[in-house]
Amino acid sequence: MINDYLHLAPRFVRNFFQSNEEAIASKNMEQYDEIVGMADILGCDHHIALMLNYAFELGDALCTSIVAR
Repeated sequence: MINDYLHLAPRFVRNFFQSNEEAIASKNMEQYDEIVGMADILGCDHHIALMLNYAFELGDALCTSIVAR
């Protein structure tokens, strides 16, 4: 899934999440910790998992539990 969506994100969007990961995390530490846990299990960078989560939040899924759907 990561590979399917990652190529759709422009580099400046990926750079934004990488540069602002700490600020984004401070807004909701519990949610951030969950995303970091998923990223660690998947073996991907935390900012990539965070970016993809926001894509689902802003898209039609509107839920962090997209896997359950």
